[in-house]
Amino acid sequence: MAPTIPPPDIARTLAEHISVQPIAPDAFQTRFNPERQGNTASYAYGGCSLGAGVQAACQTVPEGYILYTVTGSFLAPVLTTSKPTCSVRRLRDTRTFATRQVEISQVQNGTSRLCVIMLADFHKKETGSVLEYSAPPDHVYAPPESGKCLTPQEIGAKMVQDGIISNMDLKLYNTLFGLMARFFETRQAPEGVSAHNLHGMAKEQSQPPHQSTLPLTQKTSADWFRSRTPLSTRSDHYAGLAWILDAYLTFMPLTHSGMFLDDVAACATLDFAIRIFSDEFDLTEWMLRELKTVAGGCGRTYTESRVWNREGRLVANMSQQSILRPKTRKTGKASL
Repeated sequence: MAPTIPPPDIARTLAEHISVQPIAPDAFQTRFNPERQGNTASYAYGGCSLGAGVQAACQTVPEGYILYTVTGSFLAPVLTTSKPTCSVRRLRDTRTFATRQVEISQVQNGTSRLCVIMLADFHKKETGSVLEYSAPPDHVYAPPESGKCLTPQEIGAKMVQDGIISNMDLKLYNTLFGLMARFFETRQAPEGVSAHNLHGMAKEQSQPPHQSTLPLTQKTSADWFRSRTPLSTRSDHYAGLAWILDAYLTFMPLTHSGMFLDDVAACATLDFAIRIFSDEFDLTEWMLRELKTVAGGCGRTYTESRVWNREGRLVANMSQQSILRPKTRKTGKASL
């Protein structure tokens, strides 16, 4: 079956999806509306904002400066109904470093609303390093070409065939995460938890034997990913990396606990930190991502993911603190 061609107002490739166009000095607007992922409402996937913000920041720094840190907070939901604007402020420009503040806003109900704020730090490429090292993944994972790493869609189809989930469940999963499948090929490592419970949707599924007895903070999930289409600029690779790093982190504590999004009242990112350790990575080549949660309490969770290239070099990590609000029991009493 031939792939479905998106309508003209929908990005066909990752490069289009994360592209921005200048509308004023140091101000940019996305070329396409952001799209949803992880929900069925009109809220946009957070990675759309991160990708656009990184792309905008990269347009304002000189050649030879490489991105190494992006930090920020989500202040309000971004909707899928209009194109966000990225306003860049130049906080630092030296011979070695550059820092940009990016405010991402969107017109909602006729008023401009600030939705995301971030800081992006750049470092002029050095001629050498005193030390070069990086930590390995917590577990050994099968390579993507081993035949053991299936796509989430393949895993879901097999679960339907085995009677573990229903066709409606799989349809919902593909609706929730279809955006990622459009831009990235992803394959779940069978040694991780999410490959066994479809990111928590198959709640009763047993976990991998070597992880089933581990405490929550030691459980991991992992996948291999690569862009389905070429990326022509370094800023595309940075923005694309920010885009995909946002995926799964907010609800990974649920996944590793045999729960899914329908088990909670709210699950959303509050703040984030991306740190990049190499400027020599290619999102069109296979990269390994490992995810685990670190702490939870006070209605929040703290979760991390790390990404390696095929040579085992740690390329980047991302941490997020997220809201994870429990459902409230209905008492039949009126709210005050």
